[in-house]
Amino acid sequence: MTDSSASIAALVLAAGSSRRMGACNKLLLEVGGQPMVRRVVQSLHAAGLSAVHVVTGHEAPRVREVLSGELVVFTHNEHHRHGMGTSLARGAESLPDNCEAVMVCLGDMPFIESHTIALLLQEFARRPRPAIVAPQYRGRLGHPVLFSRGYFGALMELEGDRGARPIIEDAGGAFFVVDVDDGAVLDDIDKEDDL
Repeated sequence: MTDSSASIAALVLAAGSSRRMGACNKLLLEVGGQPMVRRVVQSLHAAGLSAVHVVTGHEAPRVREVLSGELVVFTHNEHHRHGMGTSLARGAESLPDNCEAVMVCLGDMPFIESHTIALLLQEFARRPRPAIVAPQYRGRLGHPVLFSRGYFGALMELEGDRGARPIIEDAGGAFFVVDVDDGAVLDDIDKEDDL
């Protein structure tokens, strides 16, 4: 683990019901020989993040099964049907007291490279607190997004299907962008064609 990630946790949102994918749970689909959500977790570990928290919801036992053997902490969101905001809130509540920041990752973005995650960690390490750090590819903001501890309270108050965008919009000068050459920061998998 690098110094820049010493007290940073990753929060993988893996609670959704994959409605646009049809009957299957997209997080369990194989990408490069690995279930999608497992590939996300492995990229985080490869970037030096050892504390990885996974928020489950829909088909939680199956998500836990495909992550068997990975060093992760599971948190279940019983209100996952009410939207992503509830998973963000539940995940933020689960973070340990010594956690300085959290990197919020979507479980359906399996192509983000570990060096992109490492770049975000480096940028965060050099910024004053509070801070939010996000990647930008060709002028478009993407994921994952790093939030310093000062934003945990706001994350815990999220509800419904709204993500953390209002928190980012209110951050003002505490919001920092990292230009990356990894277009995968924009690519979440919603339909089979996306694969």
